[in-house]
Amino acid sequence: MPDNGRLVSPIERLLAMQRTALFRNLCAADLEVFAEHGIEVVYRKGDVVQAPDRPVSSVILTIEGDLDVTRDDGVSVRVAAPGGFGGLDIFGDTSGGTSVVAATEVIALRFDGDLVLDILEDNFAVLRAVLQLSGRTLIDGIRKIQEDHDVPDVPKLPACPCVDHRLDLVERLVYLRRMPMFVDASLDAMTGLARACTERRFPAGYTLWREGEPSMTVLFIVAGEIRGRMAGNPAVARYHPYGFLGGLSVLAGTDRLETAVTETPVVALSIDGNRLLDAVEDNFAMGLSILRRLSHGIMDLQRRLWEHGDREVRVAV
Repeated sequence: MPDNGRLVSPIERLLAMQRTALFRNLCAADLEVFAEHGIEVVYRKGDVVQAPDRPVSSVILTIEGDLDVTRDDGVSVRVAAPGGFGGLDIFGDTSGGTSVVAATEVIALRFDGDLVLDILEDNFAVLRAVLQLSGRTLIDGIRKIQEDHDVPDVPKLPACPCVDHRLDLVERLVYLRRMPMFVDASLDAMTGLARACTERRFPAGYTLWREGEPSMTVLFIVAGEIRGRMAGNPAVARYHPYGFLGGLSVLAGTDRLETAVTETPVVALSIDGNRLLDAVEDNFAMGLSILRRLSHGIMDLQRRLWEHGDREVRVAV
């Protein structure tokens, strides 16, 4: 069991948090919101910080020392300070399967998971920082993938009737509610999103955007297929109906990840990236739904990279 103590000064707390990717872009006031709720803990070498048969209930931020983190899918990494674990499991709402053992003596701050979610709900700047970090973590991993992949990689979902007419509001809503990214979002949030979208139709062979261009819009694919390619990478991303194209770059605050070209005629719902972020700010349930999907995407990507011999996997806080 950890020992509680007053080993870390308020300044040391803020400096440690500011050195981690999760908190790096937050202003001092937002950092203080988190810092005041951190409980100081000390783990001796060999202590079990997280048992695999229990759901993760806290986010741990290490100030000194190393942790060995192992997931039940076989991914195992050593996390050095300043770092930590817990965020992926809390945001992804996992039911267990993460084992954490202190590799050295560790001084850390522990944040209750429910409290972290409350802070995200009350402070959009913090939620935005978490979404941005999650998006960038996924992008960094995707750049390493050297094989073709499908988006979304889920069983085929029901086709949306859109060939001979434009989608009305109800049809847009039904379609958006089926998207894996929004499966947990509220009806009110999705209705507002459906109203904000514009239906677009593109012919086969149409270049939607090129890698490195500013990320301005997001496309929700209703029908057809789009191919994405990155310079210097042989992998092809095949985007199918219910795919979320361009959203990752918008959430991450980066330029376009890849060049996107329609493989077939495509019907899509388009929304301005800033309008999507406004919707997330106004509807925490939507933001949490997106964050949950991103967290699972990161864990899946870590597993794939690990299976392909990449031992530089990093566990996001």
